[in-house]
Amino acid sequence: MYMHNENPHAAENLAEIIAKYSLLLIDSWGVLQNGDDILPPGKMLVDYIQNYSANVVVLTNSPERNSRVRTNILTLGLDISPDIAVISAGEIAYQDMYAHKKYRGKKAYIIDYDNYSPYFEGLPLVFVNRIEEAELLIVRSINPDISKVSSYADTIQKACAQGIPIVIINPDEAVQSGTQTFARPGSILPYCTTNTDILYYGKPWPRIYSHIEVINPTIEPSKILVIGDSLYTDVLGANLNGYDSLHLIPINHSGHDVNTGIFDYMSEDIRNNRSTLLTPTYTVRY
Repeated sequence: MYMHNENPHAAENLAEIIAKYSLLLIDSWGVLQNGDDILPPGKMLVDYIQNYSANVVVLTNSPERNSRVRTNILTLGLDISPDIAVISAGEIAYQDMYAHKKYRGKKAYIIDYDNYSPYFEGLPLVFVNRIEEAELLIVRSINPDISKVSSYADTIQKACAQGIPIVIINPDEAVQSGTQTFARPGSILPYCTTNTDILYYGKPWPRIYSHIEVINPTIEPSKILVIGDSLYTDVLGANLNGYDSLHLIPINHSGHDVNTGIFDYMSEDIRNNRSTLLTPTYTVRY
């Protein structure tokens, strides 16, 4: 693994970089694993962390709850220590829906291509089979086939026309694995053409970072390093929160990021600072 030579920190290696920080926020998909295999930086980072005194959090947009994210990583063969915390978009969304009174008794329509019913167990919701009956739309997973994204247009348009809140668990538009691209819930948002309340759970949106402050309240933002493979989720989220970031790029990667549409849903001030907010502190090719 080596530093990209256009980066001002090119002389430093990965170990020297992470030693500067008190908290590492490490992405899962694209850094530790790709759903099928452990990735090279994942193994290398875990090896470094064994002799690393700082706190480490796996911060992921996965729609799974924390325990299932950890189990999935262990099943792939990456031995992450119990000392490494996991914070997932799925966990944050579940805890919010479980705890907040505004959700209690709400009629909820679910889009969940994975059809993982245990995720919804214990939530104080009334589940309905027609979007027309719903007071809330929850999007947990969609068909990963990019060509099938349009099949959700009718449901999204009806929800937006009804003005019901939409919970997006994992705001990624897509993820990449090798030469393949897989659709994620964020890709269906362009079908919502009217104003409605959309609640985003996952990077780069604020809710997931608020939990970092809860579990590590004394760590200064300048001592936090985000390690991820996406400019539009990992790096953008880091810069919006005052954290440093390390952008990991495979040597044979085209450089194209699949989450470029995220700015369409952000404030004008953020859009106007797009170039700065997409600039990582470090870039590492592997």
